[in-house]
Amino acid sequence: MTKNELTNILKEIWDEKNFITGVQLCLSNDEERQMLADTITAGIIRNGGDIAQYAFCIRKKIPFEPLDEEDDDDDDDNEEEEQK
Repeated sequence: MTKNELTNILKEIWDEKNFITGVQLCLSNDEERQMLADTITAGIIRNGGDIAQYAFCIRKKIPFEPLDEEDDDDDDDNEEEEQK
């Protein structure tokens, strides 16, 4: 996948220059760009934070662990307060 093709995919998610540039800088070849695009189109990652983190993990060759969108501990605290 070319840089321009990936840029078009990224713009659909978040059309912000620094986001797109940061993601592109993490990916050094067409294979890495395709890996990211496949993950996005499969719906495995959906937001800018996860996309940037996934691209960074590709660059560093480390496992990807998505960022938590909600902190589950806060929900538990609310439930405890409601029960009191």
